Amino acid sequence: MEISKAERLQLLMMCDIYRTLEIDNSFDPDVIEEAITSGNFWAIEWEYQSLDAEPVSQDTVRFVSNVLDMFTGLKATYDMLEQEDKDALARDIPHFSVDSSLTFEGFDGNNEPTHLGVTHMFNKMGRFTTTPNLTANSHMPVVGLYSRMLDVYTPLRGNFTHHNGIGFENLKAVLLERTHPSNR
Repeated sequence: MEISKAERLQLLMMCDIYRTLEIDNSFDPDVIEEAITSGNFWAIEWEYQSLDAEPVSQDTVRFVSNVLDMFTGLKATYDMLEQEDKDALARDIPHFSVDSSLTFEGFDGNNEPTHLGVTHMFNKMGRFTTTPNLTANSHMPVVGLYSRMLDVYTPLRGNFTHHNGIGFENLKAVLLERTHPSNR
């Protein structure tokens, strides 16, 4: 982190303002002041890692939004199925479970933090409020899995009806994508 002399002065003045106004926020003026006056600028980056955040691309936001929308559509379709079709899904889809197969499981905090960050922002904005586990950490990479599912789901989205969703066969096709091609 490079900080010019003018920026140092501004930051030190802001630390004084924080203290004078007794602002109790997520920034600690003592840490910031010590880092600036001792030349340990790295400490600011370590203490406030969110300063390193890169802007999130619109493609990533759209992808996350489409994934959340897809799971809403999948669950709605399943809920409209006759019991015999529900039984067929349980029989035909490997490891099928309503709780895991039709529920958004989050993104991996270690490998997909940008995607997970988008879900946190959606949550803060009050969006996708009916999605259970909106900010869940999947603890495994899932972007590839969701991409495979979306490749099948996206062309079907326009055919969604309030009577049968995307239909049994289409739902089955999307759910089969949960299994990696090398394991089929």
